[in-house]
Amino acid sequence: MKIASTLGDVWTITSQSGMYTITMGVLVPLGTTFVQTSPGQYSYLFAHLAGVGYSATLSNGVNTLTFNSSCTVSTLTTSIDDVLNVCGEPGNTISLAGSSTGPGTVVFTINGTPVTVFNPSLYPAGDTVRIRVRFTPSSGSVCPQTYEYPIVIDTNICPPYEYASLGDKVWLDVNANGLQDGGLELGIPGVIVKLLNDLNVVVARDTTDANGIYGFPNLSHGVAYRVDFDAPSGYTQSTDNTGPDNLDSDAEVNGITDTYILNPGENNTTMDAGFNCNASLTFPPIYICGVQQELI
Repeated sequence: MKIASTLGDVWTITSQSGMYTITMGVLVPLGTTFVQTSPGQYSYLFAHLAGVGYSATLSNGVNTLTFNSSCTVSTLTTSIDDVLNVCGEPGNTISLAGSSTGPGTVVFTINGTPVTVFNPSLYPAGDTVRIRVRFTPSSGSVCPQTYEYPIVIDTNICPPYEYASLGDKVWLDVNANGLQDGGLELGIPGVIVKLLNDLNVVVARDTTDANGIYGFPNLSHGVAYRVDFDAPSGYTQSTDNTGPDNLDSDAEVNGITDTYILNPGENNTTMDAGFNCNASLTFPPIYICGVQQELI
């Protein structure tokens, strides 16, 4: 509600109905004064119930003004209508969406910045984040609406954190087909494996055991990880993604896999890497990568 008046005037609400404060959601007290936003310009921001009109009488001690809603108040529904507090752990985001029974657009802002996703992990525990929702009608017969939702970052409601894990095997791809076919295709020990986060930073390292097995436990879910396999000396990286994910080689260009985002408690054991020596199998038994093998 806005008024253009003389510089220095004090406009006070002397009576009202249907007007509620934005922050507390209680009726605006009588005696509330308008704020001078610029010389001679006064305004007061309030809320009113959907489908219910409002009216107000104001006075500056000399003049009296009466306001009432001359537009239709539509019903506004948002994805945070029932949200009072949220867990602040990473990955616990809320999509911000809204709709109205009247034509128009719904915009969410935090500290004046438009947002479409609310990420509680960006705020300290105990903070109250105030999300403002503004409905702008596309028809002059429909009322604009503004609401503020105070949401508390509450770690007490977080479920027990479920760490994730990933890993599997680096193997000798004897026939260089990018698949674990069994037989001579044994694990390769001593291969260095690095775990990269979404910033391409190495966050963990492991070395394959005697059976070519590696693993990374206690990982955060919701993070985009990639695995980087160091090619062992004398080996060539096999072609990637040639078959089922649990059997093929996942190491792509430069030995790095595609991105994987883990769910809470997930143990992904499909991240394999195959390496070969470009050798052909013939009789009698031959040496492959320095190790004598026998055909079966």
